[in-house]
Amino acid sequence: LLLSLNPASRVPGLWALASPHRYHFVSKRRTWAGAWAYCRGQYTDMATVNGPADLEQLLTTAEPWSLGGGYLYGVGRSAFTRWYAGEPNNYGCKENCVAMISSWLWADRSCTFTRYSVCYQGKCPMSLLRSFSHEY
Repeated sequence: LLLSLNPASRVPGLWALASPHRYHFVSKRRTWAGAWAYCRGQYTDMATVNGPADLEQLLTTAEPWSLGGGYLYGVGRSAFTRWYAGEPNNYGCKENCVAMISSWLWADRSCTFTRYSVCYQGKCPMSLLRSFSHEY
């Protein structure tokens, strides 16, 4: 999960306990691929949102740190979606990742954008976010 944190609220190395996983809010900006590699190398995996319960858990966990709007990137498919009106639109044929905007709705964005990320520490890897896949 890649996020856009409120600059005044960034705390490097901040941990939040969200049973059964611990989320680690990473304050260095990375692309989706960079964040995924970092989370897999340093922790268990990137945090994912596969349903309403996952989203609620992350938002509840993140609330004290004023995440505001955030970015999340993923591949694949899921029955769970929260698209902003008119999204996904793959504008310019370059938007293949998902952004969580300030209203916590989703919009597609370029995977090369850099954002803050959330990793998790747990017993086994979660699957990557399965939000959508364009077939253009």
